[in-house]
Amino acid sequence: GKLDVRSELPDLPVVSVNWYDSMLYATTYGCTLPTMAEWTFAAVGGSENRTYPWGNKEPTHDICCFWSNEQKTTGPVGVYTMPGGAGRFGHQHLAGNVWCWTSTKKT
Repeated sequence: GKLDVRSELPDLPVVSVNWYDSMLYATTYGCTLPTMAEWTFAAVGGSENRTYPWGNKEPTHDICCFWSNEQKTTGPVGVYTMPGGAGRFGHQHLAGNVWCWTSTKKT
């Protein structure tokens, strides 16, 4: 596959890539995509079973980018890194903005 570098928009998430492109990107940089179980565990806060990574409070524009935003576009990566948008384990960006691929491939 080919990689979508998008050097002209370095702060926006990469979109319109398939599973194979995502796997290639991760392995090229010595990384792996999480399994669906790993991603879900992180997204719900493990045993806390949260509705959202940050808790059960409804999404707001202060903690994540979602379709009802005024721009109707994706948001820059790194904007929603304040504690209010963080998950139980300190991770960011597991809700809103764009869909994420996991290493668990759907058939």
